[in-house]
Amino acid sequence: MSRRRRYFGKWRGKLNAKLHEGVWLPGGEAHLIEMMSPGAKRFARLPDGRASYQRHKYLAALDLVRARQVFVDIGAHVGLWSMQAEFDFAEITAFEPHPVHADLYRHNVGRGVLHEVALGDAEAAVSLTSSPTSSGDTWVSGTGDIPMRTLDGFGLERIDLLKIDTEGYELPILRGAAETLRRCRPVVVVEQKGRDARYHGGRDGEALDLLREMGAVPLRAPISGDHFMGWV
Repeated sequence: MSRRRRYFGKWRGKLNAKLHEGVWLPGGEAHLIEMMSPGAKRFARLPDGRASYQRHKYLAALDLVRARQVFVDIGAHVGLWSMQAEFDFAEITAFEPHPVHADLYRHNVGRGVLHEVALGDAEAAVSLTSSPTSSGDTWVSGTGDIPMRTLDGFGLERIDLLKIDTEGYELPILRGAAETLRRCRPVVVVEQKGRDARYHGGRDGEALDLLREMGAVPLRAPISGDHFMGWV
């Protein structure tokens, strides 16, 4: 019996979860089921046969990375990017504050370090809101009992690829990661879609402006709202 199967046995019946194309997802998930099914426009599989999500974006980012030592996944959800990074990077560090998503991450991803905290520009305690049928739509929605820290507070010595997908909360995360970014100069994949930032008092594109102030530049054209930034 695999390590993942043993782990899942610890919480079978406690979490509402389902297995789809080899990937554990929240029980109410509908959007990812559609996107990760054969016949979907961007359907792709990992080398181990499991379905992947945003594979084309991950591979576009991977092409920009000079060294493949450390991948950092902020807004890791159930590990859909970390699952891919397992095949390419020596080390994985992930951040996922939602307790159900974090448990599923540990089932989907076989190695690396997962921190069950939100990231921002200060230490605080926050709450989260999550869509019942599209669990990737999970966002910071006020004060609560989930710990928030800064990426700088973790003292990471190296990052080669950094992915941030936090439904509009990217700007505070980058503010709290400024020292780390200037020191490590990674390739950064940051989502900037629609009006998400406005829900947190920001404006569209502010996260990209901050990265440019730090010296980062676009490394390629965006793909469906995800921007690829880095230091040349």
